[in-house]
Amino acid sequence: MYIQCGAFEDASVLFAYSSRGCAATWAKIMGLHIHPFSALQLFNQMCTEGVIPVKPVVISFISSFSDSLYVPEVKRLQARVQYSDLWSDVVIRTALIGAYSICNHFDALKQLFGCISERDTVLWVVIIRAYLQAGRNEDALQLFHQMTMEGALPNEFVYACALAGCNRSSELRHGQEIHCHISRSEFRSDSVTCNALVTMYGKCGKLEDAIFAFNDSDDQDKVSWNAVVGACAHHDQGKAASSYLWQMQERGFLPNDLTLMSALDACANQPALADGKRLHALLTGMGLKINVNVSNALINMYGRSGSILQARWVFDGILDRNIITWTSMVAAYAFHGLADDALDVVSIMFQEGIFPNSITFVNILTACGHCGLVMKGYEYFGLMRNNHVIPTIEHYNCLLDLLARAGLLDEGEMLLKLLPIESTVALWTALLGGCRIHFDVERADFVASKALHFESHESGPYVLLHNMWTVASQGPQGVSCKGAQDVPCTEIHYSDLCY
Repeated sequence: MYIQCGAFEDASVLFAYSSRGCAATWAKIMGLHIHPFSALQLFNQMCTEGVIPVKPVVISFISSFSDSLYVPEVKRLQARVQYSDLWSDVVIRTALIGAYSICNHFDALKQLFGCISERDTVLWVVIIRAYLQAGRNEDALQLFHQMTMEGALPNEFVYACALAGCNRSSELRHGQEIHCHISRSEFRSDSVTCNALVTMYGKCGKLEDAIFAFNDSDDQDKVSWNAVVGACAHHDQGKAASSYLWQMQERGFLPNDLTLMSALDACANQPALADGKRLHALLTGMGLKINVNVSNALINMYGRSGSILQARWVFDGILDRNIITWTSMVAAYAFHGLADDALDVVSIMFQEGIFPNSITFVNILTACGHCGLVMKGYEYFGLMRNNHVIPTIEHYNCLLDLLARAGLLDEGEMLLKLLPIESTVALWTALLGGCRIHFDVERADFVASKALHFESHESGPYVLLHNMWTVASQGPQGVSCKGAQDVPCTEIHYSDLCY
């Protein structure tokens, strides 16, 4: 009664003065002690008083562990359980596996798993998922293959977990092998496995295979549609993403926020303003309530696609702006070289009591660089450092680009020499770009030697230096272009046509 009414202190006092021979009573009172050490004290006290632990008590105790500090407690509990009748309970063993995974102690997890001779499907799902959540995809895939080698039959959830471990192009072969397993099983057209296949092929760079898996599903649900839209968006196919979104709502399904944001990002990355506008109209036509995250994606899409006025219109309509909203608007203005407008937005930020974050400052410095606002750039760089925002390589790159564009090459070179972090080829290339703009051939030779010292395959330094030598009627002065790679076939998109 006290527990149901929320009077936890009264319940604890009553427990202290009552007869405590009932394991169910211990289970209830242990549930009040969220901290593992408190729960451990109660558990040990219960065992000392001769009360035999029952399944609810052990499960309640295991659920209190949350990080590696509690591994010894999990091991003590395992030692108690392992020599009792509870050890035969698959739920207890599965819970222990889960506890070790939460505590990130995979040596103990592997040892425990090896002690279990009868492994059901749930146990395989738990351990494969544990390795995936720790980012150990290769180990997770090895476990899947071990499962099949032992003759166990995976269900749709095992297949989905295994496919989740194939999320890079280098892991495509493993995903295709799992697909072969699925095609020979009863889950060939199951929505869970098909959804996992769509996601896997989308992330591994095989959009056509992702669409094939989507069409192969007998029961396309909301997850299926979100997965195929996400796959199209992952490949920057804004038109295809919009098309599937339209079909999705015709079937009575509504996209989630993540799907909408990824589709808008695809339109921004192309950029494809027409597709982005169609998508915006589709969202409005669906009657969806567009939250701040989707609105931020709209600002980014319009800003990157050349419609800065539409981006500002969306920005002005957002009532619950967050730091990403402000940063997106500043980035949109910076992308178009509209430094004054970008800095106006920053001023409004300060007026509303919002301080820029690290990414916002990158866009502020970019805007200053495009318009040669050197003093403003210095001002904001100093403001950033004075407010404990640690400058990264991106901030120094923006500051160096600002100095190089303004012709302050001495200051730029001094900045590189005094840089508190390790320089990169991009930083020296930015200064080399300033040498080209202001035709400082002598300095360019020195800067190029520094840039080429990194042995990068970036062609930028070679191209800049070659152009300067060509204009100056000089030949290459002993600098080898071995390893340089340029990317041919530049595309220009205009009115849905590619040139």
